[in-house]
Amino acid sequence: MGACVSRTDFEWVYTDEPHATRRKEIIKKHPEIKKLMGVDPHFKWIVSLMVIVSIASLWVAKDLPFWQMFLLAYCFTGVINHSLTLAIHDISHNVAFGQSRPFTNRMFGIWASLPLGVHIGSGFKKYHTDHHKFQGVHMIDTDIPTYTEALLFSTTFTKVLFLFIYPFLYTLRPMLINPKKPTLDEVIGHIVQVLFDCVIAYFLGIKMVLYMLFATAVTMGLHPMAGHFIAEHYLFQKGHETYSYYGIINKIIFNAGYHMEHHDFPYIPGSLLPEVPSFPTPYVKKIAPEYYENLPTHKSYIKVLWDFVMDPDIGPYARACRKMKHPEIKELMGPDSKSKWIITGMVLFQILSLFIVKDLGNMWLFLAAYCIGGTINHSLMLAIHEISHNLIFGHTYPVANRLFGIFANLPIGVPFSPAFKKYHIEHHKYQGDEKLDTDIPTKLEAILFNRTATKFIWLFLQPLFYALRPVIVYPKAITPLEIACIIIQFSFDAMVVHFFGWRILAYLIGGSLLAMGVHPVAGHFVSEHYMFKKGYETYSYYGPLNWITFNVGYHNEHHDFPYVAGSRLPDVKRIAPEFYDDLPQHNSWVKVLYDFVFDPEIGPYARIKRKHKDLD
Repeated sequence: MGACVSRTDFEWVYTDEPHATRRKEIIKKHPEIKKLMGVDPHFKWIVSLMVIVSIASLWVAKDLPFWQMFLLAYCFTGVINHSLTLAIHDISHNVAFGQSRPFTNRMFGIWASLPLGVHIGSGFKKYHTDHHKFQGVHMIDTDIPTYTEALLFSTTFTKVLFLFIYPFLYTLRPMLINPKKPTLDEVIGHIVQVLFDCVIAYFLGIKMVLYMLFATAVTMGLHPMAGHFIAEHYLFQKGHETYSYYGIINKIIFNAGYHMEHHDFPYIPGSLLPEVPSFPTPYVKKIAPEYYENLPTHKSYIKVLWDFVMDPDIGPYARACRKMKHPEIKELMGPDSKSKWIITGMVLFQILSLFIVKDLGNMWLFLAAYCIGGTINHSLMLAIHEISHNLIFGHTYPVANRLFGIFANLPIGVPFSPAFKKYHIEHHKYQGDEKLDTDIPTKLEAILFNRTATKFIWLFLQPLFYALRPVIVYPKAITPLEIACIIIQFSFDAMVVHFFGWRILAYLIGGSLLAMGVHPVAGHFVSEHYMFKKGYETYSYYGPLNWITFNVGYHNEHHDFPYVAGSRLPDVKRIAPEFYDDLPQHNSWVKVLYDFVFDPEIGPYARIKRKHKDLD
């Protein structure tokens, strides 16, 4: 059976995964690296050609004797198919069509899967994203072998078997240790794959379907290309959990060997990861060699496989593992299916209420706008905040979220939903950045509104500043969705004027403005990030107004977990109280507004600001 591995457990580590920290350091030192992020325009054509060539090889293989068919599978079709699995890896990071078109990327992944004989694209993505976010985390990073695997494949001979059956372990492991519900694009992918396999079976025979599956499986086991599975994260040197390989095989695997670079910058296409001196374009390793040249690397995938089998210090146990303190928080992430019905109800209530308020006198209309209409419209603004994080239909359906945001925008009277998203995401990514975080007041605001009376005026004018500040400080090109929102909103406003008159349109817009100014629910604008205690830049509020504001008061929790729906943010605090109970918090949004106006230490200047690093 051969020598038994010397390890008896995984390498448990108690530090964060190294890539997020290194990414920040590199971007700070080499901001030009951001230019590499995005889409590789040639990628989709290369992948499409590979799909066609792999399918065409079936016509060659169908008449060959078995041993020639095996050689063709091992040396040609399987090589292309393995390369396609790594294309699907790149597609999972949306480098085919960009982050703004995830569904198109998923459909392209289905196309790339066809010659493999089995659909892997959509299922791979939902687990691979976790591998990046939670590298090494036990029972979440399904790239790590299980204890059963480590015990069963612990000798030289069984490690060879491990490599042979690796395709099956790699496929089944995620479903066994971290099962997830199938997504719509997974269902579509499996249906398309089965139909394609049936077509191949009909025209070329079932033998060719088995050939496709065999070609895919054989190159994921004992094959030079398959060395990357072991090379990437197995502990060949203590203290290093990710390794790069800079050899020639990268040319046919979308530079998957540049694995440290990939984990540092997962949104850079594989074609832009290496140093290629003959090309004028700057590449990651070329831009920041000082971060990679002194790290341990692999010279040969074949040697990696040899060492894995023969070295008693290396085996399935040779992986760095982490334990999450509260892994159950991950279960809270994702859309809230009830929110769309609550938001729809609010929109319909606002529209139907127009039939009642149209006959009110001016004083009663003003009170209705301040107490009811404006409060609901403010709540709809915070619904749009939820929608901007794709928490209604999920990240798979960004366009559906955007269109629903336009619908939620209707009673507010002023079009802002798509524009809010493009600025708000940067508030999360670059909180406090003097240019990119447009939530921070300008210096002119801070100078003009620095006294009790003027701070009170500033609160009244806050809707105006909130709308105009981004456009002035950090102008961006208008998007088609913004144009659509403007057309739909103004059409809705015209209908309101036609059926109810200008007075009722003023009721809707006025209510929105009133509830963004000196109004209890507007206290969250000031409470969230104004520095009421030195050194703290985000504050939570746990009071009853959260019930009508989608729990936006749980603001520390929201910034820590922006993909947890507002309805579940109280669960974050309940699960991890030790992280939140001792932080400064607000007990009343009304008191927040009062303190903002009357406390000389608080005003537009009371924000933590960071110098902007030019990342463009």
